[in-house]
Amino acid sequence: MPTTTVENGRFSLMIRGEKLSQAQVASGLDLTATSFIEQGSLLSRLPRIEATEDLWVHEISLTSPDGTDTALNDLLETLLAHKPFLNALAAKCQITLRLYVRSSRAHITYSLMPATLQKLTEVGLPLELSSLSWGEFGV
Repeated sequence: MPTTTVENGRFSLMIRGEKLSQAQVASGLDLTATSFIEQGSLLSRLPRIEATEDLWVHEISLTSPDGTDTALNDLLETLLAHKPFLNALAAKCQITLRLYVRSSRAHITYSLMPATLQKLTEVGLPLELSSLSWGEFGV
């Protein structure tokens, strides 16, 4: 039996606000945006939906669902190293972390080790957990 049922996992840092400077955020966090949506950008034609604010996202793929994820821990270390900038940004923007996992199985398992949980706590940002299962059994 596999140690995990996760087929796809991502971890994202999402910053929402008005008049976000891509360059300033990237420089302040020493991270590059993997996506950026400007306020007023068209998100959907039917029905017409426009972005109500800027959204800066840095996303990584999760590398080890057994809890020893090096990429996730490296990102958390980067965020901790830039905590003063994060705190200043959080005073005027909404900043959220998101852990997303997907599986074809009816059950999803993903582990976070105590050291990773400690880093998440030290970063001090809200964490959203998002999972999607196609619900197939025995795949």
